[in-house]
Amino acid sequence: LQITLPESGVPALLRALIDGQLDAVLATYTPDIAASEARKLAFEKLHEASYLVVVAQQHPLARQRRIGWDVLAREPWVL
Repeated sequence: LQITLPESGVPALLRALIDGQLDAVLATYTPDIAASEARKLAFEKLHEASYLVVVAQQHPLARQRRIGWDVLAREPWVL
């Protein structure tokens, strides 16, 4: 058994899967990703995920009830 963990964006990983370079991909699910490759791949949803944004109390986002992805895209990140 050999396990490799390549790092890449989901579209590139799916392309590698279609091209036979990978046997399986674990990735976040989005309807647009599934629709783009629906005829070439089988998708199985494994889990519903909830995401949290954690900021200091004095951060401007701390006062927001909802934060859109567009707002988050402009913020620096540490993962």
